[in-house]
Amino acid sequence: MAMQDSRGLIRGVVGNLVFRVMNGKQVVQQRSKVDIVPKRTLENANLFGICSKQAAIVRTKLKPWLGMNYDSKMPVRLQAGCYKILKSKENQKREIGDLFSANLSGLSGFEFNVNSPFSKYFISDLNVSGDLKIGLKVYLSSLETLYDLRYPKDCESVDLHLIMLHIPKGNVSGCIVETIQWTLLKNKQTQEERSFQTRPIQTEGITLVIAQLLFFNSRSQFGKVYVNNKKLHPMKIVYAR
Repeated sequence: MAMQDSRGLIRGVVGNLVFRVMNGKQVVQQRSKVDIVPKRTLENANLFGICSKQAAIVRTKLKPWLGMNYDSKMPVRLQAGCYKILKSKENQKREIGDLFSANLSGLSGFEFNVNSPFSKYFISDLNVSGDLKIGLKVYLSSLETLYDLRYPKDCESVDLHLIMLHIPKGNVSGCIVETIQWTLLKNKQTQEERSFQTRPIQTEGITLVIAQLLFFNSRSQFGKVYVNNKKLHPMKIVYAR
Protein backbone atom coordinates (compact mmCIF):
# COMPACT_ATOMS: atom_id res chain seq x y z
CA MET A 1 0.00 0.00 0.00
CA ALA A 2 1.35 3.43 -0.93
CA MET A 3 0.67 6.80 0.74
CA GLN A 4 1.22 10.36 -0.46
CA ASP A 5 2.69 12.97 1.87
CA SER A 6 1.93 16.70 2.06
CA ARG A 7 4.49 17.42 -0.66
CA GLY A 8 2.88 15.00 -3.06
CA LEU A 9 5.66 12.43 -2.72
CA ILE A 10 4.64 8.79 -2.60
CA ARG A 11 6.00 6.09 -0.34
CA GLY A 12 5.04 2.45 -0.56
CA VAL A 13 4.14 -0.25 -3.06
CA VAL A 14 1.79 -0.06 -6.01
CA GLY A 15 1.59 -3.31 -7.98
CA ASN A 16 5.13 -4.22 -9.03
CA LEU A 17 6.48 -0.72 -8.33
CA VAL A 18 8.12 0.53 -5.15
CA PHE A 19 7.92 4.29 -4.44
CA ARG A 20 10.63 5.78 -2.23
CA VAL A 21 11.85 9.28 -1.37
CA MET A 22 15.62 9.79 -1.48
CA ASN A 23 17.23 13.19 -0.81
CA GLY A 24 13.84 14.82 -1.16
CA LYS A 25 13.24 13.35 -4.61
CA GLN A 26 10.73 10.75 -5.76
CA VAL A 27 12.31 7.45 -6.74
CA VAL A 28 10.40 4.65 -8.44
CA GLN A 29 11.85 1.15 -8.68
CA GLN A 30 10.59 -2.15 -9.94
CA ARG A 31 9.64 -4.45 -7.10
CA SER A 32 12.18 -7.23 -6.64
CA LYS A 33 11.18 -10.88 -6.57
CA VAL A 34 12.29 -11.01 -2.93
CA ASP A 35 9.71 -8.35 -2.05
CA ILE A 36 6.89 -10.23 -3.76
CA VAL A 37 5.62 -13.03 -1.54
CA PRO A 38 3.29 -15.36 -3.49
CA LYS A 39 -0.19 -15.76 -2.07
CA ARG A 40 0.32 -19.54 -1.84
CA THR A 41 3.47 -19.03 0.24
CA LEU A 42 1.58 -16.80 2.67
CA GLU A 43 -1.25 -19.33 2.92
CA ASN A 44 1.20 -22.16 3.60
CA ALA A 45 3.00 -20.13 6.24
CA ASN A 46 -0.30 -19.33 7.95
CA LEU A 47 -1.39 -22.97 7.84
CA PHE A 48 1.97 -24.10 9.21
CA GLY A 49 1.65 -21.65 12.11
CA ILE A 50 -1.82 -22.95 12.99
CA CYS A 51 -0.63 -26.54 12.73
CA SER A 52 2.40 -25.87 14.95
CA LYS A 53 0.26 -24.29 17.66
CA GLN A 54 -2.41 -27.00 17.64
CA ALA A 55 0.08 -29.90 17.52
CA ALA A 56 1.67 -28.37 20.63
CA ILE A 57 -1.74 -28.43 22.31
CA VAL A 58 -2.01 -32.16 21.61
CA ARG A 59 1.46 -32.81 23.06
CA THR A 60 0.60 -30.82 26.17
CA LYS A 61 -2.61 -32.78 26.74
CA LEU A 62 -0.67 -36.06 26.41
CA LYS A 63 1.99 -34.99 28.93
CA PRO A 64 0.54 -37.05 31.85
CA TRP A 65 1.14 -40.27 29.87
CA LEU A 66 3.99 -39.26 27.63
CA GLY A 67 6.17 -37.42 30.14
CA MET A 68 9.65 -36.92 28.68
CA ASN A 69 9.84 -40.46 27.33
CA TYR A 70 9.89 -39.66 23.62
CA ASP A 71 12.59 -39.40 20.97
CA SER A 72 14.12 -35.99 20.30
CA LYS A 73 12.44 -35.57 16.92
CA MET A 74 8.94 -36.55 18.03
CA PRO A 75 7.55 -32.97 18.22
CA VAL A 76 8.77 -32.26 14.68
CA ARG A 77 7.44 -35.59 13.38
CA LEU A 78 4.02 -34.95 14.94
CA GLN A 79 3.87 -31.43 13.56
CA ALA A 80 4.88 -32.66 10.10
CA GLY A 81 2.20 -35.37 10.24
CA CYS A 82 -0.47 -32.85 11.20
CA TYR A 83 0.64 -30.42 8.49
CA LYS A 84 0.50 -33.18 5.87
CA ILE A 85 -3.08 -33.91 6.93
CA LEU A 86 -4.15 -30.28 6.61
CA LYS A 87 -2.54 -30.15 3.16
CA SER A 88 -4.29 -33.33 2.00
CA LYS A 89 -6.67 -33.09 -0.95
CA GLU A 90 -9.64 -34.00 1.24
CA ASN A 91 -9.09 -31.22 3.77
CA GLN A 92 -8.04 -28.69 1.13
CA LYS A 93 -11.20 -29.41 -0.86
CA ARG A 94 -13.32 -28.86 2.24
CA GLU A 95 -11.27 -25.74 3.05
CA ILE A 96 -10.39 -27.14 6.47
CA GLY A 97 -7.74 -24.96 8.07
CA ASP A 98 -7.37 -26.42 11.55
CA LEU A 99 -6.87 -29.79 13.22
CA PHE A 100 -10.10 -29.56 15.22
CA SER A 101 -12.23 -29.82 12.08
CA ALA A 102 -10.00 -32.01 9.90
CA ASN A 103 -10.06 -35.75 9.34
CA LEU A 104 -7.06 -36.87 11.40
CA SER A 105 -7.15 -40.54 10.46
CA GLY A 106 -3.71 -40.10 8.89
CA LEU A 107 -2.26 -39.90 12.40
CA SER A 108 -3.28 -43.47 13.14
CA GLY A 109 -0.11 -45.50 13.62
CA PHE A 110 1.99 -42.54 14.80
CA GLU A 111 4.77 -43.72 17.14
CA PHE A 112 5.77 -41.40 19.98
CA ASN A 113 9.13 -43.07 20.52
CA VAL A 114 11.05 -44.48 17.55
CA ASN A 115 13.60 -45.90 20.00
CA SER A 116 10.97 -48.40 21.15
CA PRO A 117 8.09 -48.59 18.65
CA PHE A 118 4.85 -49.95 20.05
CA SER A 119 4.49 -52.15 16.97
CA LYS A 120 7.80 -53.81 17.81
CA TYR A 121 6.84 -54.72 21.39
CA PHE A 122 3.15 -55.49 20.83
CA ILE A 123 2.60 -57.97 18.01
CA SER A 124 -1.05 -58.88 18.64
CA ASP A 125 -4.17 -57.18 17.22
CA LEU A 126 -5.65 -54.03 18.73
CA ASN A 127 -8.61 -52.66 16.78
CA VAL A 128 -10.95 -49.69 17.17
CA SER A 129 -14.46 -49.72 15.73
CA GLY A 130 -17.72 -47.86 16.12
CA ASP A 131 -18.68 -44.23 15.76
CA LEU A 132 -17.81 -41.31 18.00
CA LYS A 133 -21.45 -40.31 18.42
CA ILE A 134 -22.37 -43.70 19.86
CA GLY A 135 -19.00 -44.53 21.41
CA LEU A 136 -15.87 -46.32 20.27
CA LYS A 137 -14.98 -49.92 21.05
CA VAL A 138 -11.33 -50.85 21.46
CA TYR A 139 -10.92 -54.57 20.97
CA LEU A 140 -7.97 -56.71 22.08
CA SER A 141 -7.97 -60.19 20.60
CA SER A 142 -6.85 -63.20 22.63
CA LEU A 143 -3.09 -63.49 22.85
CA GLU A 144 -0.21 -65.45 24.30
CA THR A 145 2.10 -62.97 26.00
CA LEU A 146 5.09 -65.26 25.63
CA TYR A 147 4.89 -64.86 21.86
CA ASP A 148 2.77 -61.76 21.21
CA LEU A 149 4.66 -59.31 23.41
CA ARG A 150 8.31 -58.45 23.80
CA TYR A 151 9.50 -57.72 27.31
CA PRO A 152 12.75 -55.96 28.20
CA LYS A 153 15.47 -57.95 29.94
CA ASP A 154 14.67 -59.08 33.49
CA CYS A 155 11.08 -57.86 33.19
CA GLU A 156 8.05 -60.14 32.89
CA SER A 157 5.17 -57.81 33.66
CA VAL A 158 3.54 -55.05 31.65
CA ASP A 159 0.43 -52.88 31.80
CA LEU A 160 -1.31 -52.27 28.48
CA HIS A 161 -2.73 -48.78 28.98
CA LEU A 162 -5.43 -47.40 26.66
CA ILE A 163 -6.29 -43.70 26.62
CA MET A 164 -9.17 -42.02 24.81
CA LEU A 165 -8.57 -38.26 24.63
CA HIS A 166 -11.04 -35.78 23.16
CA ILE A 167 -10.09 -32.11 22.90
CA PRO A 168 -13.24 -30.09 22.06
CA LYS A 169 -12.96 -27.31 19.51
CA GLY A 170 -13.10 -23.93 21.19
CA ASN A 171 -12.68 -25.41 24.67
CA VAL A 172 -9.27 -27.07 24.95
CA SER A 173 -9.48 -27.03 28.74
CA GLY A 174 -12.67 -29.14 28.69
CA CYS A 175 -11.04 -32.39 27.59
CA ILE A 176 -12.78 -35.74 27.91
CA VAL A 177 -10.48 -38.54 29.02
CA GLU A 178 -11.21 -42.23 29.51
CA THR A 179 -8.62 -44.85 30.33
CA ILE A 180 -8.33 -48.54 31.08
CA GLN A 181 -5.36 -50.68 32.00
CA TRP A 182 -4.79 -54.42 31.62
CA THR A 183 -1.87 -56.24 33.26
CA LEU A 184 -0.27 -58.85 31.02
CA LEU A 185 2.20 -61.28 32.58
CA LYS A 186 4.77 -63.12 30.54
CA ASN A 187 3.72 -66.78 30.48
CA LYS A 188 2.27 -69.47 28.25
CA GLN A 189 -1.31 -68.93 29.34
CA THR A 190 -3.69 -67.61 26.70
CA GLN A 191 -5.09 -64.20 27.60
CA GLU A 192 -8.79 -63.90 26.83
CA GLU A 193 -10.08 -61.26 24.44
CA ARG A 194 -11.03 -57.95 26.01
CA SER A 195 -12.72 -54.73 24.97
CA PHE A 196 -13.01 -51.14 26.11
CA GLN A 197 -16.13 -49.08 25.34
CA THR A 198 -15.91 -45.30 25.39
CA ARG A 199 -18.73 -42.87 26.02
CA PRO A 200 -20.39 -41.05 23.07
CA ILE A 201 -18.66 -37.88 21.86
CA GLN A 202 -21.01 -35.25 20.46
CA THR A 203 -18.71 -32.23 20.15
CA GLU A 204 -16.39 -31.39 17.28
CA GLY A 205 -12.71 -31.63 18.06
CA ILE A 206 -9.60 -33.80 18.13
CA THR A 207 -10.17 -37.39 19.24
CA LEU A 208 -7.33 -39.85 19.78
CA VAL A 209 -7.10 -43.37 21.13
CA ILE A 210 -3.60 -44.15 22.30
CA ALA A 211 -2.02 -47.40 23.49
CA GLN A 212 1.11 -47.61 25.59
CA LEU A 213 3.07 -50.36 27.33
CA LEU A 214 4.24 -49.71 30.89
CA PHE A 215 6.77 -52.33 32.00
CA PHE A 216 7.36 -53.13 35.66
CA ASN A 217 9.17 -55.80 37.63
CA SER A 218 8.58 -54.80 41.22
CA ARG A 219 6.16 -53.09 43.54
CA SER A 220 6.62 -50.69 46.44
CA GLN A 221 4.30 -49.28 49.06
CA PHE A 222 3.30 -46.72 46.45
CA GLY A 223 2.43 -49.30 43.79
CA LYS A 224 4.13 -50.58 40.67
CA VAL A 225 7.63 -49.40 39.84
CA TYR A 226 7.72 -48.84 36.10
CA VAL A 227 11.01 -49.11 34.21
CA ASN A 228 10.00 -47.01 31.19
CA ASN A 229 12.43 -44.28 30.12
CA LYS A 230 13.43 -42.22 27.05
CA LYS A 231 14.69 -45.36 25.30
CA LEU A 232 11.85 -47.64 26.38
CA HIS A 233 8.36 -46.20 26.12
CA PRO A 234 6.20 -47.92 23.46
CA MET A 235 3.29 -45.57 22.75
CA LYS A 236 1.23 -45.25 19.59
CA ILE A 237 -1.91 -43.61 18.22
CA VAL A 238 -4.29 -46.42 17.23
CA TYR A 239 -7.23 -44.19 16.29
CA ALA A 240 -7.51 -40.55 15.25
CA ARG A 241 -10.49 -38.53 14.08
